[in-house]
Amino acid sequence: MLRIQFTATDILRTRIAAEPHPLWELALSLHVLRGGPNRPEQRAWRRQVRARLHEAGMARRLRLLAELVPAKGDFPDFLTPGVGVELDEALELVRGTGRGRLREDLTRTFAGRTAPPWARSLAHGDRDSLVALSGTLRDYFDVAVRPHWRQVHHRVAADRGRRSHHLTGGGVEQLFASLPEPIRWRWPVLETNYPEDRTLHLGGRGLTLIPTYFGFGNPLTFIDPGLPPVLVYPVGATPERPDAGAAKRLAALLGHTRARVLLALGTPRTTSELSQRIEASLASASQHTAVLREAGLVSSTRLGRAVLHCRTALGDRLVADGEVSPR
Repeated sequence: MLRIQFTATDILRTRIAAEPHPLWELALSLHVLRGGPNRPEQRAWRRQVRARLHEAGMARRLRLLAELVPAKGDFPDFLTPGVGVELDEALELVRGTGRGRLREDLTRTFAGRTAPPWARSLAHGDRDSLVALSGTLRDYFDVAVRPHWRQVHHRVAADRGRRSHHLTGGGVEQLFASLPEPIRWRWPVLETNYPEDRTLHLGGRGLTLIPTYFGFGNPLTFIDPGLPPVLVYPVGATPERPDAGAAKRLAALLGHTRARVLLALGTPRTTSELSQRIEASLASASQHTAVLREAGLVSSTRLGRAVLHCRTALGDRLVADGEVSPR
């Protein structure tokens, strides 16, 4: 059980993270990738990303990340630095981690098991090891998380909107009462299920709530109680209802097959995944994405031997409205 002890000052300094945290999402996506209990859209993500990682030739570096973020047990606090940071800034903070923090975090992470040579170098503050780790984190993010960032952002923003509504309508007490199970609030303690029995005294520092798309199960916090206090919790599933008229509007504008392609790319897909989805040949799927890409409706990124396609913001607006403004 985790018990978070509040004072009146902590209540005043409680806030909700404004944006999804790229490295919290990355770390938790590694848990989803290994098959934890999760939502249907996360299961679909797992199937797609496993294939993309293989196509991108990332098997060896994925094993490194799996050692650093085990399926059970602690993973290093230094992997998820800051609040309200973009990926570049977060990776810069990782590269700047001090030797003391590295040694403490990695000793705890590999307690009871033999640390690989790269982890021992990292624990000694080896600069090249930090740079290599940062590059691996970026490459994994680009393949597994970035193509889905629009959906991650949408779900986190929707959750933040719901929490903010409770906060403005009923204050912090209603905000805490609205948090998903197993989080429970009874002044002055916010408690939740946790792998160990622990009490976190905020001591006037306040608490930052961080909703996460890839999270599931029990909420998380930093292992080191001296770090800025956070509570990381999974957002609820919010299935998107397809617009029944969207396909007809788009078909009239783009043609039937290209309309199907654009609708299918609401979820990022490789050319082979797309061809299966729309029941067309690889050549046909590639040709249609090329036309849509030239129109600015689709973006394409090479991942090893595969090419990943997703809708652009303009493509999203076209699907939503069925037309494009002259502006």
